[in-house]
Amino acid sequence: PRRNKLLICAPSNAAVDEIVKRLKCGIRDRQGNTFFPRVVRVGQSDSISSTVRDTTLDFLLDAALNAYNGTSDKSNIGDRDISDSQSSLLFEIAGRSRREGKAATQAAVAKEDRRTAVESQQALRRQVGEIDQEIRSLEDAGGHLDPSDLAQVRANQQSVRAAYDRRRKLYQKLDDERNRARTAAQTMDLMKHKVRMQILQGTDILCCTLSGSGHELMTSLNCTFETVIIDEAAQSIELSCLIPLKYDCERCILVGDPNQLPPTVLSLSAAKLMYNQSMFVRIQKNAPEAVSLLSIQYRMHPEISVFPSRLFYASRLRDGPEMDKKQSAPWHASANFPPFAFFNIMAGREEAGRSHSVFNMAEVDAATQLVLSL
Repeated sequence: PRRNKLLICAPSNAAVDEIVKRLKCGIRDRQGNTFFPRVVRVGQSDSISSTVRDTTLDFLLDAALNAYNGTSDKSNIGDRDISDSQSSLLFEIAGRSRREGKAATQAAVAKEDRRTAVESQQALRRQVGEIDQEIRSLEDAGGHLDPSDLAQVRANQQSVRAAYDRRRKLYQKLDDERNRARTAAQTMDLMKHKVRMQILQGTDILCCTLSGSGHELMTSLNCTFETVIIDEAAQSIELSCLIPLKYDCERCILVGDPNQLPPTVLSLSAAKLMYNQSMFVRIQKNAPEAVSLLSIQYRMHPEISVFPSRLFYASRLRDGPEMDKKQSAPWHASANFPPFAFFNIMAGREEAGRSHSVFNMAEVDAATQLVLSL
């Protein structure tokens, strides 16, 4: 099995999508050069952000079947939304080698065969309907014939039998087309599965949720991951973090902040038994030397970062270069709008709203007045 793959997981779809967006922008190597890895986002398409659609398995599968049609001509892509790295992945699947291109070609052929079979069934059903109407008309006309006029009676009966015979032959053709469509659908499903496996095997980085890492597509990949990275690990219950570890990784990197929110556990009984303790926190308690602090922050104004640095990180948090200039704003010159401030609204009162939410109209009014005064 190939071991040069990276598996990146997070507890939520939003967190995984954010990682994929960053990966699409490229990664810098040790020499400072930017390269763009092949990334596949595994999960339900309706739960994945549209900004990373060209990395989803469903999108890549459709592109492999529709855009390439099993040829080796890279110009057949025709989709401006797909990145170069994803394009190279599909190019390899579609035709760089016969072995890899075969499944995509067979799937595309089976898809077209099923489409024509379905269209043929529709045409045959229309013909059967026309013959049924013809038979009803002939039988109705036969009921009004003079029984003594044997020639007309025989002619009518012959016409009815001929119509029934034509309908029988159409039903035989309809059965044949149903079987053809069924066989094509089975072939298409089998080939689609093979193409999915080729896409997953040809990628550099697989991204999914923690629960998604246990999907049958992942388990049937016949691939171990040299490294597994779990983002927001401090907000994930320990059992969820164990799922991606079943791929026999040599290295697992947990990324998270134990000073932020712990995993959400609704059961008080489970929380008492420390079910809401993440693997990150347990390792931190038992092996604190294994934890590294990312001590430089690049998001906040220094006047904001000084507060959490003192309160949560023993003043070990440092600011990136010129963060005061990078995060400055024109309204900071006003005494009411410094980078960091608290406003105590004395007259406010919390009220219960819909869906157990809480609101404070006095705070709403104060916030509105502050915005309007900008």
